[in-house]
Amino acid sequence: METKTAIDLTKFCSDADSYMSDKTGKPWTRGDWTYATNGHVIVRLPAIAEFPDNKEAPNASSLQWSTVVTDDQWMKADQIKLEQDDCEACHGGQEPVHDCPHCACECESCDNGKVFDNPSVKVGSKTVQSKYLALLQSLPGILFAPDATSKEQVIPFKFDGGEGLLMPLRD
Repeated sequence: METKTAIDLTKFCSDADSYMSDKTGKPWTRGDWTYATNGHVIVRLPAIAEFPDNKEAPNASSLQWSTVVTDDQWMKADQIKLEQDDCEACHGGQEPVHDCPHCACECESCDNGKVFDNPSVKVGSKTVQSKYLALLQSLPGILFAPDATSKEQVIPFKFDGGEGLLMPLRD
């Protein structure tokens, strides 16, 4: 069993205020895999010892992990146009959100100083939420296979050290 990962898996977990946080609020290991999910994106890597099993977590092994993807179906992240602008409320993360002393509050209008020109984006023939695509684009060597599954099924992806599934939007 592997002991550490360079990838911060917690950013793929449910937020503390999510109704799923007790089940998916932190990564868990089950069998040969360590998983992290927020309900829209799930990633898995070979088992990592620092993340114990969580009996409340879903049975992630039952998902579409065995989708056959041919070499020509993989798409590089740089083939997907994701337009972002600086947030006007916090000026791209350069100014405090409000006037409280030693403000460390996060801007509710953006994501780390950026706003998306469009809340959704096409990935192959499928549409996904821009914020989840941006999250996944931070993974090293990320590749997507949007057309390896039928219209409303998950989008398989792989990255250096792991793989995952992204839930598309309904058109």
